[in-house]
Amino acid sequence: MNTKPVALDELLEEFTKYISEEDIIIANLLAKISGVIVKKRLDMNMTQREFADYMQVSQGMVSKWESKDYNFTIETLVHVCTKLDIQVDVVIKSDLIKYKKLINKNIQFCFHTNWKINEDNNLISLDKAV
Repeated sequence: MNTKPVALDELLEEFTKYISEEDIIIANLLAKISGVIVKKRLDMNMTQREFADYMQVSQGMVSKWESKDYNFTIETLVHVCTKLDIQVDVVIKSDLIKYKKLINKNIQFCFHTNWKINEDNNLISLDKAV
């Protein structure tokens, strides 16, 4: 199998055609919210079923909350945080520069377990790396 290394910058540029900055910000926020809910449930030593009973929702809803894909309304988010004694802080500021730096500098996309980024920021096949 003949593979050509791809520079990380080239790969990121290709992704910008399909993923907007807004999509990245949304995904990041939803992941943070989900992570806090999962951590709180585990700290309470509850299964999803027990947690659902405590929150007075279905187990399926808890699963959605924890999936990182559930798009919370402000009302739902405040309800969840209030019930779990989690402080809700909404800070709206210009984080776009931070996310642009994250996109351009820190994110390493590895779509398949057979790929990695080498020290020159090139995407290479693990088959060729070993």
